[in-house]
Amino acid sequence: EDKSGEQAVEGKKVWLQRMLAMIIIFVFNIAFWACFEQAGTSLTLFARRNVDRMIGGWEMSDATTQFFNPLYIILFGSIFSIMWIKLQQRKINPSIAMKFGLGIVQLGLGYLVVLLGGMFLSEAYLVPLWTLAILYLLHTTGELFLSPIGLSMVTKLAPKKITGTAMGGWFLSFAFANYAAAVIAMATGSGGHGGGSGPEKEPTRQEYLAQIESSATAVESNCSSLLESAEQFNLATDFAEDDTTALNLPKELNSMVGDILPTFKAINADIGPMLKDTSTYTGKEVLWSQLTANYAKAVGGLSEALQNVTEATNEMNKGSNYSDVKDNFSSGIVGIGDGLNAMHGKVISIIDRKNRGDAAFDSSNEAYLFKGSQSAMESFDKNYSTIASHMYWDIYSNVYMMMGLITICIGLLLCIISKPLTKLMHGIE
Repeated sequence: EDKSGEQAVEGKKVWLQRMLAMIIIFVFNIAFWACFEQAGTSLTLFARRNVDRMIGGWEMSDATTQFFNPLYIILFGSIFSIMWIKLQQRKINPSIAMKFGLGIVQLGLGYLVVLLGGMFLSEAYLVPLWTLAILYLLHTTGELFLSPIGLSMVTKLAPKKITGTAMGGWFLSFAFANYAAAVIAMATGSGGHGGGSGPEKEPTRQEYLAQIESSATAVESNCSSLLESAEQFNLATDFAEDDTTALNLPKELNSMVGDILPTFKAINADIGPMLKDTSTYTGKEVLWSQLTANYAKAVGGLSEALQNVTEATNEMNKGSNYSDVKDNFSSGIVGIGDGLNAMHGKVISIIDRKNRGDAAFDSSNEAYLFKGSQSAMESFDKNYSTIASHMYWDIYSNVYMMMGLITICIGLLLCIISKPLTKLMHGIE
């Protein structure tokens, strides 16, 4: 009886240690997938904004760059399966924890490839397409190190009575990972324009119209201030430090700053009257109220972005280094584009859809209502694209460098503790 009791206690201890090992792996699993799942968000936008996707005379779409991962899965999936079997036969197959660690290290190395591509950065701030090809190769091999063994590990480590619960915990770790992935994507400017919980009480439509008028006045004033700061910026010389690309900022800023106010006025002239008097246009009152709210937030965001760029530029004119004001400057430049695009693209596309069939809302028709703003946005985008790509490159390269270094450290940590973790698993491989 005593011996039986000791065995029961020992068996319970084994299961508890296995569960502890499994939970630790869950935590590292969150770290891996939070970074891996940038593929559908920030990495796709990185491909759009900062990757040269021209192949001969054909331009690959940003979404098409997603094909690398499934292609590598097809090419290497069977090879990895055979490799694990051969290593097992030779009794040198890495442990579960070691595989997870090595997979995370490869993920981090993939993000550091972006810095390698930066050595071949073009004048338009585009890296070669092979940057993404190698990045996704390392991400895929990292995935093949840990993804196929995840579910198998859970079923082996969890007691039979709670296998279902343990499986739920495994998938819950993916939920946490996807939430973390969204937070990381926001850090790269992939969250879009707007956001925030807003005031407790939603303003009325008339209050939003008043906000638009107030913000429009602020936009005009901020544009004037930014023009003056940009002109002075041409004379600044000591702001760049070792960042050679920063030396291009005065030229890039001055090439687009003069287009901001004309573009804003053109959009406002086309959409403003419509938001004030919707009686002659189709669509529910709720729709127009929401459009008015969105437009008000976009104009307010544009005003704030202009102020941020002006403040950062003034600081550099006074002798501050670009590195000291980079966050404020880059977020402001990105915010200018986001604000104008939110005013024009998002609002007009909804109005056009709701009035389909009317010649005044047919962009190919001479009577199209928004020709002025459409032409202004096209002109603005030509001069804005270079400095926008510059700002996005600064953001992506910094964020991906940090992600790469952090994930490599996390992976190495798991490799270091893989032996103690393997002991906790009590023979499970």
